[in-house]
Amino acid sequence: MAPREATPVVPLLALPLALIGLVALPALAAIYVLRTRYRRRAVSSLMLWQAAAQATGGGRKASRLQTPWVLLLELLALLLLVLAATMPRWLATGQRARVMVVLDNSWSMRAVDRDGRSAVERGAEAVRDELAGLGRYTADFVRAGREPQRLAASARDAAGVRAALAGWTAEDPAADLDAAVALARETGGADARVVVVTDRERAPQPPDTAGADGLRWRAVGAAGDNAAVVRAVRGGGGAARDVVMVEVGRFGTAAGPARTVGVQIDALVSGMAEAPDAVWNVVVRRRLALEPGGTTRVWFDPDGGPAATSVRTAGRLLRVSVALPGDVLAADDRAWLAAPDAQPVRVAVGVEDAALRDAVDAALAATGQTAPARVADDAELWVTQATFPDATDADGGGVEGTPGRWSLRLFGPAEADDTQAFLGPFMLDTDHPVTRDLGLEGVVWSAVADADRLDAWARRADAVLASAGDVPLITWRSGDADRMAEIGLNLDAARSTLTGGVAWPVFMSNVVQARAAARPGIQPVNVPAGAPVALRAGERSAATGADGPDGVADVPAETARVRWVAGTAGATAGEPTVLALRDGAATWTPPRPGVYEVALPGLEPQTVVAAGTDAAESDLSDATTAATGDLNADVLSRPEYRGLGWLLGLGALSLLSAEALLLRGGGVRAGGGG
Repeated sequence: MAPREATPVVPLLALPLALIGLVALPALAAIYVLRTRYRRRAVSSLMLWQAAAQATGGGRKASRLQTPWVLLLELLALLLLVLAATMPRWLATGQRARVMVVLDNSWSMRAVDRDGRSAVERGAEAVRDELAGLGRYTADFVRAGREPQRLAASARDAAGVRAALAGWTAEDPAADLDAAVALARETGGADARVVVVTDRERAPQPPDTAGADGLRWRAVGAAGDNAAVVRAVRGGGGAARDVVMVEVGRFGTAAGPARTVGVQIDALVSGMAEAPDAVWNVVVRRRLALEPGGTTRVWFDPDGGPAATSVRTAGRLLRVSVALPGDVLAADDRAWLAAPDAQPVRVAVGVEDAALRDAVDAALAATGQTAPARVADDAELWVTQATFPDATDADGGGVEGTPGRWSLRLFGPAEADDTQAFLGPFMLDTDHPVTRDLGLEGVVWSAVADADRLDAWARRADAVLASAGDVPLITWRSGDADRMAEIGLNLDAARSTLTGGVAWPVFMSNVVQARAAARPGIQPVNVPAGAPVALRAGERSAATGADGPDGVADVPAETARVRWVAGTAGATAGEPTVLALRDGAATWTPPRPGVYEVALPGLEPQTVVAAGTDAAESDLSDATTAATGDLNADVLSRPEYRGLGWLLGLGALSLLSAEALLLRGGGVRAGGGG
């Protein structure tokens, strides 16, 4: 697009008919020039003629003008007001085009071509070319990630563009371009043009709208053969085995021979200094033959095998690193896994019915995250059986009031009570962690349906998590920021199929995981980038506001500190982010993939890993270089007017103010002298 020629400067009037108001100028002058001529009268006294002598109104006879400066100011003010009413406009010279630039901030933009240039570098060059072809412009930038973000600075020249592009980091695991374009159009206005820079071609547009929306699409990608870590999982917290599973895939080519890729898994254990030059133990080295479009998995069990022996000698396994050799996209060649909570949930079971106790024990064992409490007072979770409370029993007995203790109450009917069986449909609160992914299809649930007892039971609950019609089946009651909670089941186990189906271990696993997540610390420690993380301060700090004992993080009780750890262990970038805690808890979302160190009051610093693995971003098969759309130069060349009415109105106001000062200081009245 060639630069536009300078537009000639031409004054214009938007409302020329307002010039009719100029007829008021001679009318005002006539008021000052034409006077009333008095006749001589002989009177005995002037006392009653004073008011008549002071009248200075206009008349039919011309006389000498006595107040020329007042008349001149009023004529000029009236002239300016008439001209302001015409809405004069000035056609600007070399007007600036308003452009919104959308930058794909997903990490596939880091992929390099054969010359070693990344898509970000090629995209920055494309932005400069597009803006240079517009002549004078005002450019604003929107960074497209999981959520679009508008960059603060606007650019009007090449230096400003370079400064704005410095914030293009390409570190998000995905980019929502549609949301970013919508934000650009909303903030840029109706006349703003949009330039999108990405590595993928734009989706086909309808023929009648293609090129008419003022959107310029610049694809600067390059297809390439790319191997990536598409999944890294470290599972089995609590009593389960600490197993690492890594999935490696090959993308960017549909045919060709198998490619050999080396995979290396390193481990950092306690007792080793977490410094930038810390030596990690290499625990797995394996070469994988990857077919085009294929994936394979690698397992590592630090609790078994010869590799685990050398790892466990130094102490507890803290962090795991997975690395592939570098290729066209280095961002997906590395993954980290933090150590999950290794402490099982301590459970005490007080169920007298033998069949029901066996079902509870089997479901708890299946979770792999529990251990029997040594003493009852040491239990984090109580599972008890009780008779369904009657209408006068508002509390129903049971374990209450102990901070940090949860109870699962299995309320059954008394021997003489009648129950009702339900086959559905069941209403579930699927957002609550206790009933998440709980499927009750095909379950026969028998429960007490007496209205009086149900009302008394429901009144003591904060929420009903599951119900059959108006009969509550699962209730939730919490206190002290979920550090103390009671889950109640309205269940006649002998006449139900719940405990004998797949829904029962799922429910028990949800209860155990919810209890573990309510512990002080961080849950979970391995999350996808953009997923929320729950932070809870230590029990002592949350309760008393005091810092923890020696050896733990010295952090004020009302705050937490988060520091991003760059590629190597212990290497930090920038100052820590301070998060406010409410009742000792907060929710934090990692803004980008990587390793973070979180310091909570009363606890040792913990590591959180935000994974950026995404197969769609690693697949470069559809990355291409193309340019589509048009910025509609005719729209950009529309005249840009600047109004002068406000300036003329301000001048008229100044003249009238000067007239008022003149009249007050000189004793002169408007309209002439007597």
